[in-house]
Amino acid sequence: MKTLIRITLAVAIAATTAFAADFEGKVEMKAKAPDMAMLGVDSMSMNMAIKGAKVRMDMKAAGAGAQEGLAAMMNMSVIINTDKKEAAMLNSAKKTALVMPIKDKTEEAGSSKFDGDFKATGKTDTILGYKVEEYVSTSESGSYTEMWLSKDLGAFRAMQQQGQKQKGWEKFLADNNFFPMKLVEYSSKGGKVVSEMEVTKVEKGSVPDSTFEIPADYKKMDLGDMLKGLGQ
Repeated sequence: MKTLIRITLAVAIAATTAFAADFEGKVEMKAKAPDMAMLGVDSMSMNMAIKGAKVRMDMKAAGAGAQEGLAAMMNMSVIINTDKKEAAMLNSAKKTALVMPIKDKTEEAGSSKFDGDFKATGKTDTILGYKVEEYVSTSESGSYTEMWLSKDLGAFRAMQQQGQKQKGWEKFLADNNFFPMKLVEYSSKGGKVVSEMEVTKVEKGSVPDSTFEIPADYKKMDLGDMLKGLGQ
């Protein structure tokens, strides 16, 4: 279950990010965690298309068990429209679209406190042609994260369901106009790797509007419809 939580968080980060307003193109990311192996998954790719207020991310798990059981649930697509404050999770196998309202957490005053400290190490580098700065963070639980952050792609913006408060790390990235190009989380400083995420490709260019539309043959559902389908 911990694996699924980490994957869900990685997916949420990538799928709900708003790039600079003038950015249009595609971004590819890769995430992995050692205990993904329990599900027969080696890694997870996340391919994003961005056009203004619209973002689409197609996620796919790789590995011997990537198409089976719980791992198969990782293969999905998400469309975000920040103007409409709406998100849609697409299931290609069932041809359904779960549509949910979202709220820009930068508009919400009651955000939660930071769940860790964030310190600049003074180190800089270049990833895919973008200048990055290294920051490190130690959470209250003791986990240690190395973050390579760029200001060249616009600020990270988390779009979550209404009623949820903004997390500390989300506020830190948004307030400082940072976008995460590479993250490595450890169980503790000097401990084992817990999870990794890295941007592997950034390609600016025109993206068709149809990329961000729910296919006409998909059935739209809300959370109530989904629960009814589960017999709840």
